[in-house]
Parts: sequence; structure tokens; C-alpha cells
Amino acid sequence: MRDARSHLDVEHAKNSLGELLGIDGLLCCAIVDASNGLIVAREQPAEDVDVERAAAACAQVLRSHRLAARSMGLPDHIEEVTVGTASRHQLLRTLSRHPELFVFVLLNKQRSNLSLARFKLMEVERGLV
Repeated sequence: MRDARSHLDVEHAKNSLGELLGIDGLLCCAIVDASNGLIVAREQPAEDVDVERAAAACAQVLRSHRLAARSMGLPDHIEEVTVGTASRHQLLRTLSRHPELFVFVLLNKQRSNLSLARFKLMEVERGLV
């Protein structure tokens, strides 16, 4: 099994996550290895979020979506998954240059602009090489 961290400049990844800190309502964000749910880099303005648990759960969600897409014969890979609850938005965006990794963003639903957050996440993803 390949180690996703060896293929990504972790310092650059941390700096890229720093760009997400300007998103209103951001609770946490992380770059996560989809194969095992381990965090490669993170930013966590909100102290009451269990980022490790959230990252592991999101990795399971992404793996499930990928499996479902394959079973349906969809030719495209999963780029983004959005999950909404009464109080939060979760965004998962795969890294096109590092398909074994994804960026996870957790937002306070009442304080965030989902469209703007998705756009900013897409910009950050494009910059990760």
C-alpha cells in the first residue's frame, strides 16, 4: 500500500488549509487519506470537534460513494460529496493529483455560505500538487 503522505508536500498542504480559515463558519478542515481515514494535515478553529473521528467517518463515506459509483458503472470519479445536517455542512473534495487523498471541511450551517465554501475548497484543491 502506498503512503499518501509521501506523495504530497505536507508543509504546502498545511499552508493550503490555512487559506480555508477565512471561510465564515469553518469548524475544522483536514487533508485525509481515504484508504484509512488518517489525517495528513489539519486546521481546527473549533475545539469541540473530534477531527480524527470525523475524518475516519468521512473516509468511509467517500469509499462508499466510490463503491456505489463503480457498481453503477459510472465512468467518472467522485469529485465532491456534500452532506448537510440541521446544524452543519460537511464537504469532501478529492484531490485530482492525489486521488488517495481528500480535503474535508466542516461548517456551521447557520454561519456559512455553502457555495462560497465549495468555491474556496475547489481553489485550494487545484493548488495542491
